[in-house]
Amino acid sequence: MKRFIALALCAALSAQAELVTVAQSDTTLFEIESTSFGPTTTRGGIAAYKAYGQVSDGKNVYLNQWYVHLSDCSKTVGRLHTADMDGNFIHSSVFIVGGKSVAVAIAEALCAAARTSKGTAL
Repeated sequence: MKRFIALALCAALSAQAELVTVAQSDTTLFEIESTSFGPTTTRGGIAAYKAYGQVSDGKNVYLNQWYVHLSDCSKTVGRLHTADMDGNFIHSSVFIVGGKSVAVAIAEALCAAARTSKGTAL
């Protein structure tokens, strides 16, 4: 899992956009667009870090925004939020740092990118 996060961060620093795999199951692939990492503010006014991504299951491709509240990046338990491409909330998933879920892989990639971003205090 940490290898995927490192790959995502390296790709995020490159000037060329590409999809980077952050998690995979037997049937589903979770990818983040490498140049889409960035700070944001939720509609509720909470500072967060986001990236655009896609989930593909071999038949369908779903485009999403994933974001984590910056305050959750310094905790051992937090929530990964999923929104549609217009920013409308879809759902959230609990993640535990160091866990093995898809939510953990995506949240750790977002938090790692936030930590390396200039001006972002976590």
